[in-house]
Amino acid sequence: FLLVVNPFIFFRGMKKQISQNPELTEKITYEFTDKQMKITGESFTAGVPWENIKKIQEKDNWIFIQQIQKVMNFIPKSAFEDNLDEFRVFIKKKGF
Repeated sequence: FLLVVNPFIFFRGMKKQISQNPELTEKITYEFTDKQMKITGESFTAGVPWENIKKIQEKDNWIFIQQIQKVMNFIPKSAFEDNLDEFRVFIKKKGF
């Protein structure tokens, strides 16, 4: 019962959250400057100072940027195109 019902409830809840929050499906652009990480979507713009970024992790195909305990940005490595090595150097200079 738990093996079938729990995943169903989880995915149904996620689908509802995505349909109620269009920001989750927008194309998002990230700009990294010396002062902040600027996040721009179709309906919003946000700036996150580097002091508010807690951790940056690199996995197989993703870069994870954790802002606070429950906020994390997922960026596919393919989005960096030829600039991934430059980004790695940049975040090392920022202390990550």
